[in-house]
Amino acid sequence: RLALTRCQDARTLPAGLWGATQLENLSITCAAPSRRVTGPDEGGHWVSGTLPSELCLLTNLRTLHLQPPPDTTALPAEIGSLKLLEHLDISYSEGMVDLPAEIGDLSSLQRLFLNHLVVSSLPSELGAEQSQDSETRRIGAAFLPPEELTQLSSLTELHLSTLPLLLDLPASFGNFRSLKKLYCANLCITELPASFGSLAALEELTFQQCRDFATIPPEFGQLPRLRYFRAYICKIASLPPEFGNLAALEELNIREAPLAALPAEFGNLTALKKLTLSRVPVPYFPPEFGSLQSLEHLNLQLPALQRLPDEFGNLANLRLLCVSGSDLTELPPTIGSLEQLEQLRVKSCPKFALIPSGLGLLTKLRSVEVFCALPVALPPDVFDAPTLTDLTIHRHEQAPQDD
Repeated sequence: RLALTRCQDARTLPAGLWGATQLENLSITCAAPSRRVTGPDEGGHWVSGTLPSELCLLTNLRTLHLQPPPDTTALPAEIGSLKLLEHLDISYSEGMVDLPAEIGDLSSLQRLFLNHLVVSSLPSELGAEQSQDSETRRIGAAFLPPEELTQLSSLTELHLSTLPLLLDLPASFGNFRSLKKLYCANLCITELPASFGSLAALEELTFQQCRDFATIPPEFGQLPRLRYFRAYICKIASLPPEFGNLAALEELNIREAPLAALPAEFGNLTALKKLTLSRVPVPYFPPEFGSLQSLEHLNLQLPALQRLPDEFGNLANLRLLCVSGSDLTELPPTIGSLEQLEQLRVKSCPKFALIPSGLGLLTKLRSVEVFCALPVALPPDVFDAPTLTDLTIHRHEQAPQDD
C-alpha cells in the first residue's frame, strides 16, 4: 500500500514506483496546479493533460484513488489493463473531462466513485465561449461518463455526483446487473430509463439534490432486492402503482418533493420498516396504509396533512410515531391498538388539540412529547400506561422544528 497525499510540492515521483508490481493499494492526491513531475526514466510521467501511462504497469492494483492536478484532463487509455482493479475513485479531479472507453475493460471493478468532476474552464470542444467568472466555469462544464461504463459487469457500487452535463442515464444503464448501491447527487437528470428495472441486484438507491428528477418509471417496481430508497430535494410528484411491487423495500425516505399522493398499492410494501415523508404535500393516506404490518418507524412532516386514517391502528409493529409541521388536529382513536408503540411525538402542529383515550392500554409506551400552540386535552388514562417514564406537554407559540 502506498499513499502520496497533498503532494502539490512534489517534484518527482518515487523512482521505483512503476516497478512496484506487487502494489495493491495506491492513493495519489494533489491539491494544487501541477508542476512537471519527472519519473524514473527520461521524465514527463505526470504532465499537464494526462496521467502517465506507466501507471498501468501496476497490474496487481486492487484500489486506486487519484486526485491529480487540476489541469490533468484524462486517464490513460491503458487503464483498461488493470484487470484486478476493484475500487476506483477519481473524485474531485477538477480537470477531468473524459474517461477512456477502455474503462469498460476493468472486469473486476466493483466500486466506482465519480464525484465533483468539474473542469476549471469550458473545453472548446463543447462550442462554448470561455468565461472569466470562475464560478460560471465550474458550473458550466463537467465530466461525461462514456457508454462503456455499462460494460462493468462486476460493479456493485457507483457514485455519481455533481456532473452538470449528465442530463440522462443511458438506456444501457440496466446492464449493471451486479450493482447493489447507487448514489446520485447534484445531477440534472429528469427521469430514469425503463432499463432501470433490470438492476436485479440493486439494494440501495439515493438521489440527493437532483432538483429536476421527477419521473419514476413503472419498471421501477421490478427491482426485487431494493431495500433502501431515498430521494432528497427533487421533483417527484407521484409514485407509479408498480411502486407497491417492491417486496424487499425496508426504508423509504422522501424529503422536499412535490409528492401529492400515495397510490393504494403503497399498502403492498409489506417489508417496509421505516418511512419518512418530510416537507411533501401529501394530504392524506389511503386506507391501505394500515396494511404496512412491518412498519416500525414513522416520521411525518406533511404541511397539508389534517388527519390520519382509522386504519392507522392496524400498524401492529409501530414503535415510533413522530408527526410535525402539519395541520393535524388530533390522533385517531385507534391509536390505542398500537401495542408495540414506544415513542409518540407531536411537534409544530398549530391546530393539534386532542390526544384520544387509549394510550393507557399501551404496555410498551415509554415517551410522549407534545409541543403545541393550543391547549391539549390529555386523557386521564395516559397515566395508566405501565411503562411511561417521560411525559412532556409544552405549549409554545413557536414549537420546535424537527431537523
